[in-house]
Amino acid sequence: MRRTIKGNGFQLAIGAVIVLNAVLIGVETEVVGADDTNASPLWFVIEVVFALVFSIELGLKVWAYHVRPFFSDVANVLDTFLVVMAVVDVCILSHLGEFDSGVLTVLRIVRLCRLCRLLRLLRIFRELWLMIAGLASSTRTLFWGSSLMFIIFYVCAVFLTRVFGKDSRYSQNEDLQRRFGTLFQSMFSCFMLLTMEGWPDIAEPVMKEQPAMWIF
Repeated sequence: MRRTIKGNGFQLAIGAVIVLNAVLIGVETEVVGADDTNASPLWFVIEVVFALVFSIELGLKVWAYHVRPFFSDVANVLDTFLVVMAVVDVCILSHLGEFDSGVLTVLRIVRLCRLCRLLRLLRIFRELWLMIAGLASSTRTLFWGSSLMFIIFYVCAVFLTRVFGKDSRYSQNEDLQRRFGTLFQSMFSCFMLLTMEGWPDIAEPVMKEQPAMWIF
């Protein structure tokens, strides 16, 4: 029995239950009002079923791994907290005053905590964890790539601000002043050029005053 609980099959089954729970939370969010006054009793039954399933799973895992080793893992402590919150939700909070705003706030927070179970999928499905590890390892490259883009934007912005924004010949040109009047405006215009958003609106007044700037 302990081998079954520790096996991959049991973990995959629990992972499927977690995904189903998350999907139903989304459906409930879509169809139930903010104050839960139009909630069908079916949703409460579903919550009770999931709370029961996760409670049984928690009990089986504590039995299989033993108490001290099980609670030495922070992830298991978090999972226990979520199960306790689910039980408190279905046994206590759901039966308190419906129209008490304080109770409703606590109830919403507790129910949002249920989505934290999705983090368990990182442990159940190794591919997800490998993806997270890959994203984390690429953070340094992303940081230096962003730094390089910032430097390029900064150099171009200084150049454009001096050529158009601060040149007295273009002080009456509203388009150029709006795009390159300050260093920040010039950097933002460079960013818009990179994304091709509003490219003609930025390039047209520049080309009109300085046709040779098409090279830039």
